[in-house]
Amino acid sequence: KLAADQAKEKKAAMGDASKQQATYSSALASNEKMKKKCESAQQDADKTHLAYTKADADMTLSRAAVEKIRKTADLKQVELDEVKKCLQTSIDETNKAQHDHFYTKMPVIFKQLQQLDETRTSEMVQQFLRYVSLEGEMLPLWTVSEKKCKDQCSSIKPEADSAQLVDEIQTGLPIPGDISMDDRLSTTPVDKRSKKGAVASGSTRASFAGSKKTSSCEESIELFESLPPAKRKKKLVSKISDLKSAHKKEEAELKALEKLTSVYTANPSLGDPVVVQQKIQPVMQRCDAMSDEIYKLECALAQLENKDPPTMPLSVGAGGRNSLSSILSHSNEVNDVHIQTIAGVDEVYDLAETSEMKKSSSMTWGDDFAEPGGQQCSVLYDFTATSGSELSVKAGETLDVVQDDGSGWISVRRGTSQGYIPLSYVQMS
Repeated sequence: KLAADQAKEKKAAMGDASKQQATYSSALASNEKMKKKCESAQQDADKTHLAYTKADADMTLSRAAVEKIRKTADLKQVELDEVKKCLQTSIDETNKAQHDHFYTKMPVIFKQLQQLDETRTSEMVQQFLRYVSLEGEMLPLWTVSEKKCKDQCSSIKPEADSAQLVDEIQTGLPIPGDISMDDRLSTTPVDKRSKKGAVASGSTRASFAGSKKTSSCEESIELFESLPPAKRKKKLVSKISDLKSAHKKEEAELKALEKLTSVYTANPSLGDPVVVQQKIQPVMQRCDAMSDEIYKLECALAQLENKDPPTMPLSVGAGGRNSLSSILSHSNEVNDVHIQTIAGVDEVYDLAETSEMKKSSSMTWGDDFAEPGGQQCSVLYDFTATSGSELSVKAGETLDVVQDDGSGWISVRRGTSQGYIPLSYVQMS
């Protein structure tokens, strides 16, 4: 019965809080609507006044036409004064509603909820005391325990418990100040050309490495700002952990692609390194984006714990490891040497001999690797080759392992066919 009564009273108090919040929101919306109306009236009055000024200076217009324009301007000015009076009334009402909301009505509701919690705590203490008294009457041996239980119950302070609960769940957000007439009437004209220039210059600065990371630590304080400090810290730690796990996967994929590019560059007969290089750039961009996000979250966590900000991470594409430009330059050097060698061959070699040379070159590459030493693997999933160095396989096949260089790809052989397949697609036997 006590729990049911408590739930009923709490539901009624929460309903009053919702109604009061709706009333305050309605007052803010009405004030915002009146502000827009005042701005529109101000623009109309300025336009008619400007038209009257031009007409009064125009010697070609008749006096009657000028007088008509003047009356229109005066009428618009009168309408503006009336709208300003309405706006001032709306501001006063909004300020009163805001003051009542934060200083009168909502504190009363919160006090009511706090008293409900204190009453519940007191009732539980009384019930526990009655239970201890009954047990003490039935069991004389409980004399010592009864005294200790009563001492503990007498030390319970419902006011301190409820105050501690308020400290744990309060958001800490400041109460907004009163709205002034100057704030509502201040209209700063916006120069579209200057705004466009600012955006363009901002985008240019953002293109340089490190510009975004410099301001991210300052902006990170806004992350999860509506949460209490303990919950905010928990959210930040969880987000950082998830991003670091995803970042490790992206780095592993990037290392595998770079290893495969090095193999293709050293042995062009295996495949085209440019195809793999096209896949490296998106992975680098994702790694850099995740690094920026992790840095921003770590800055927010450091600010929350009053610690020094972490060290700014190095961009993957800025030299942290083999960048795409260095890989491309190395590939171009290898191709230049290959072209010079072909150009130096005597012209008597025909196309058949050139084809035979390529064939023997590919066979020589296969001999460079160690022969399979009996180790085999079972294919778990179907895989379709996308280049000449890869091998298409079907799930359930058993293949001979030629080489596993730790790049995430494994070289296998099936009869006379040999090529690369993903290591995650097989199970080593």
